[in-house]
Amino acid sequence: MAKSDVKLLGLWVSPFVIRAQIALNIKSISYEFLQETFGSKCKLIPSLLGKFVVVRCLVTEKMIGTKLIDEAKTPCLVGWVERFCADSEVKEVMPEIEKLEEFAKLL
Repeated sequence: MAKSDVKLLGLWVSPFVIRAQIALNIKSISYEFLQETFGSKCKLIPSLLGKFVVVRCLVTEKMIGTKLIDEAKTPCLVGWVERFCADSEVKEVMPEIEKLEEFAKLL
């Protein structure tokens, strides 16, 4: 299969992966299937989860006015968050904290 912007990551036996494959095929969207094996560590997962965790943490900190990540106890984690947020690719897709905070207040 040719390289594509859409990447489907998972195990071939997963019903979630099969469901996604069916939907992509119905819509005639080409994709690259990245087969995972049990116990392997995917390089995409930390970056995908990182965005979710960082945004959630930053919004929560702003809403409650308390730091959730203590720099004295976890300097490596704080450094990672700062580097992650400073990355140009992350900045392009990272939602503004203020907008997320307003949305959270509506819930």
